[in-house]
Amino acid sequence: MRSSSISRVLDSLSSIPEPVRAFGAPTAARAYLVARLARLRGVPVIVLCADDDRAADFAGDVAALSLAIDSDPVSAVHFPAWEQSPYSPIAPALKTRVARVAALAGIAGERPAHV
Repeated sequence: MRSSSISRVLDSLSSIPEPVRAFGAPTAARAYLVARLARLRGVPVIVLCADDDRAADFAGDVAALSLAIDSDPVSAVHFPAWEQSPYSPIAPALKTRVARVAALAGIAGERPAHV
């Protein structure tokens, strides 16, 4: 599915070197634009979300929409947030630490070791 409106937006985004903020579009539309932009540019696209749940949902939306519409999924990596403040004396859960290392390895294109 190719829309001339989406193509115009992608052309505009491709010519802008600085970060872009997307407002007003439904989450699914933003996820689709991110997937198309990542494929068009051929480089990683970083998306910041308000909280960890939204980030996980958005990564899932990017992967699902890119597969459903383009028949070729974009690799969407969710980088988990810490459960508490970084200034807390309590160490984050091992599960979260391992998930963050696996996400970084996935972004770097390496295959993470299974723990």
